[in-house]
Amino acid sequence: MYKLSAGLIAALFVQSMAFAASSTICKTPSLYDFTVYSIGNIDVQQSDYQGLTGSGGSILAINFQFNSNPETCLAVSVAKDLGISSSAINGNTEAQGTAGLRSVGARGDVVARKTHFVSTGVRGKVVTKNPSFRVNHADVIEELIVESSKLAHKSSTGMALNRADALVLDLKSTDNVIYILHPSVINEAKRIIINGNPSSKVVINVPGEDIRLKGQDVMLLGDVNPANITWNFYQAKNLHISKTHNALYGMPGIVMAPLALVEFHEALITGALYAGSIVTSLSPFTDLNAGQVNRDVTDNPLAPPPPPEPPPVFPE
Repeated sequence: MYKLSAGLIAALFVQSMAFAASSTICKTPSLYDFTVYSIGNIDVQQSDYQGLTGSGGSILAINFQFNSNPETCLAVSVAKDLGISSSAINGNTEAQGTAGLRSVGARGDVVARKTHFVSTGVRGKVVTKNPSFRVNHADVIEELIVESSKLAHKSSTGMALNRADALVLDLKSTDNVIYILHPSVINEAKRIIINGNPSSKVVINVPGEDIRLKGQDVMLLGDVNPANITWNFYQAKNLHISKTHNALYGMPGIVMAPLALVEFHEALITGALYAGSIVTSLSPFTDLNAGQVNRDVTDNPLAPPPPPEPPPVFPE
């Protein structure tokens, strides 16, 4: 039996610790790991999504930037096909159909059943033989539908106050506050003020099948965290969001509309967008910019790209 010297044991320990420090444990994504998720297709142009983007259908995008969620080691995941051109994908990509990329810079691996690349650079590996996919889209879709329905059935525990031209939502410090706000009330208010503290949580259930929100001015007081705000458009079949007023966070919170075709342009959401499907505009010919979605107010799409990440390690 061989004996290892103390010096060799110390050297091996240092090497193992260095390997552990250089490896990233990648979380299996669930709903709230996504910044943008659509049950159906996403068809967008000229904007960017911060964090992980997913679709239970396909994604078509032009002049777009997709950024990753470091915890999941993914930037884009689709159940069907990708058709992306003149864009950047800052992270790993997976398509359970065909990944079609034209004039795209992909900073990560591309895993797909088939690929079609034109003038495209991939910094990582391209895997098409026996591909293994990280996202179970059926599970994410079910989670979204169940979560929206569960929130919709919660009883109202808060009452919005009208003060001058503002609609004020005062939050408690701990428990969820549930509001029911009709679209007409939201649109009539020149400003919506959400007042609380960093631990305050609120769910805003908005009934109605056809909802248009244009030029909303939402103000947060008391360091309310956008991640603790949920706008639940649980009945919406069509949801239009455009020209949000606040330049810092636009419409803050998680926008949840699992049944809706969401038309989203010239606007900002700070939080997340979960929809039935997403388009820039319903007009067949448009030069509008798609809405931007940031995970939080610190996201800055103009910042220089980070250095390459160490190779991920996937748990068994």
